Amino acid sequence: MKQFGIGAVIALAAVVSIAGCGGGGGGTQSGGTGRLQAFAADDFRDDHQQIWATIYKVELLDASGADVTVFEDVVGKSMDLQLLHDNAGPRFAFLSDIAIAVGTYTQVRLTMGPEITRFPKGSTTGVKTPFAASLTRDAAGNVLFTSTLETPTVIADGVTSKLVIDFDLPNFVLANGAVTPKVKRGDDSTLSDKSRHHDEDYHGTITGLTGTAPVQSFTLTSGAWKTEVSVDATTVVFYEKNQSSPALANNLFVEVNGTFDTVTGVLKATKIKIEDKSAGGQTNGRGIPEVKGLVTSPSTATRSFTIAITESDDFVPTQSTVNVVVTDTTVFRAHRGVMLTEAEYFATLGAASIAEVKGTYNAATNTLTATLVKSESESEGDDDSNEAEAKGRAISIDATAGTFTLSPISEFEGFVPGAASVNVIVAAGAQFEDGRGDDTNRATFFAGLASANRVTAKGSYAAGVLTAVELRLK
Repeated sequence: MKQFGIGAVIALAAVVSIAGCGGGGGGTQSGGTGRLQAFAADDFRDDHQQIWATIYKVELLDASGADVTVFEDVVGKSMDLQLLHDNAGPRFAFLSDIAIAVGTYTQVRLTMGPEITRFPKGSTTGVKTPFAASLTRDAAGNVLFTSTLETPTVIADGVTSKLVIDFDLPNFVLANGAVTPKVKRGDDSTLSDKSRHHDEDYHGTITGLTGTAPVQSFTLTSGAWKTEVSVDATTVVFYEKNQSSPALANNLFVEVNGTFDTVTGVLKATKIKIEDKSAGGQTNGRGIPEVKGLVTSPSTATRSFTIAITESDDFVPTQSTVNVVVTDTTVFRAHRGVMLTEAEYFATLGAASIAEVKGTYNAATNTLTATLVKSESESEGDDDSNEAEAKGRAISIDATAGTFTLSPISEFEGFVPGAASVNVIVAAGAQFEDGRGDDTNRATFFAGLASANRVTAKGSYAAGVLTAVELRLK
């Protein structure tokens, strides 16, 4: 569940296409199919530091009242919309890219959760504020809010249309403990600028996978919602559970983080987490709280730290921070997905460490018991020098040059090799261990390399080469 704050902008850019899927039709359709790209962004309000809400559905209506669903999430997409605005203006978060019948659409209807949670400036405790009782509600108690567009949105065959729906936050009315929203047409002048787009998480199943790792593409599908995704060597791919050698495959359920390109109609993946659908209470990767934010107050003694929440999935924060505790079964990963021990993870934490944490939430204690902790930023002790790891048999050994090849690769993390082998360069000052885990030297390591059943090389990966700073014989 991604949380949206008051003062959102949803940018709907309709791009004509013959492919995709869409909702019901409108009465003014003239034939043909266009494509609608939906985004969210923030219309900033300076008396609040965080404002959270949930959106379930976005529909466009024509003059007859016939509707087209352009976005729907049965769990609810939620986020703090204050993140989606900076000094340069709105930042856009991609919602959907769907086929839509051509026609003239005069209204927008939003289905939202029954309340928002707002954090007034200087407050660490959220104030749950219901929408006004006068607003229409569905059977589940969610609010249905309809607004007439000042200028109708015309989607014509062969023509690209854009619509920005601006939650006019300064004109939201807060009275008698309830809020009434106001929505208007917003500014779409920076929508084509990819630097103005905010990385978001999207859940779904991989279908139509093509290409050869690490350069691949697939369709991410969740019910009627779908979008095309591109993957390259810069994409971080990892398993949620304690498993190495991540590989994309059809029918896997994944969480994709990335930015959507309005020109190509493709979501460029920066991170792909292969979800553990066996986790307790999880339904297709959804339903388990997940938060992201700055790590503070780490304690190895209590096996805990605090996160100042900036993003959340399947979780509506009531406090600006959440306590995190780890256990013997918690999986720790560095920012490119390499598995860490608990001690290694805590050793990486610095003044600006950001983490993504998934686990079980106890509202009474405001505590998240982590099943997964993943670093989301580089900090002291957590840099590219230990962000790739490969294991395998060593061939083509050149002790003088300090190089060898792992072939075949038996396990890998932090990168996706494009072949069954990887070339290794031993960095100056590298650390070596023998088969018992004892420190050794460079000469002894290379002397035993040819006869070793397996060697582990850990370091940085680029252009088919792993530059190793830690090596161990098995």
